Amino acid sequence: AQNKAKILEATQAIKNKTFSGPYAAAAHFNVSRHTLSRRMAGGLSHAQAAASQQILSNTEEKSLIRWITRYTAAGTPISPSLLLEMAELLRARRVRRDSGSEAVTKTTTPIGHE
Repeated sequence: AQNKAKILEATQAIKNKTFSGPYAAAAHFNVSRHTLSRRMAGGLSHAQAAASQQILSNTEEKSLIRWITRYTAAGTPISPSLLLEMAELLRARRVRRDSGSEAVTKTTTPIGHE
């Protein structure tokens, strides 16, 4: 998170013309010049690039965590099958919303045990 903030600061400094380019800004903010150059060219962070490969979005994962926390606080254990079912429901809702079709929801790859 700290490195992310430094890269953002360096990017803004370059845009504001505080530094002549990514090399000077990278040295000043102590960040990778390659990462900074890639970001200036519109490249994505590792987390952003990997987001499309995740089965659940970050928002869906946070919803799942809140749900688990509530059940745990109430003293109700969550079985693996119930957890899987809730994850599938969250994903199905997003897929249905994004595609506008119930048929697409039925053809998605099931969530595995990992």
